[in-house]
Amino acid sequence: MGSFMPFRREETNPTILLVEDDAIVAAYIGDILGELQFVVVGIASTGPEAISIAEINRVHLALVDVRIAGPMSGIELAQQLHWRFNIPTIFLAEPTDPAHNLAAETTQPLRHIGMPFRASNAYNTICAVLGHAKEPFSSPMSSSVS
Repeated sequence: MGSFMPFRREETNPTILLVEDDAIVAAYIGDILGELQFVVVGIASTGPEAISIAEINRVHLALVDVRIAGPMSGIELAQQLHWRFNIPTIFLAEPTDPAHNLAAETTQPLRHIGMPFRASNAYNTICAVLGHAKEPFSSPMSSSVS
């Protein structure tokens, strides 16, 4: 397998909006994304906060916890981000029931990064969604969080 190839600083690094209502988990994931050379343009804990960040920043991708605090679910937020800004979403949880799967189908492309959060899975999934032809991640880095 090839070696880990992060985005070079000279390129336009993809920008990511992170939506996670657990501050410790959000900080951990944000650190990993930075190490992978992605640019986190904002960390939101609620849907309305995420919409505000998306309104003032160029966002290539949103990583959204399915179960966030506040007036809208992660799925509802993903729908809004897709419809209003054409921002694709990767959910930070495994789908657990058929109703979740059906509701989540309205957000394209539909991807999940399971917990615990692993850098290799995140990198490969993000690159697949963004359409980057990067070498698959194969670093021995095994950081995770539950």
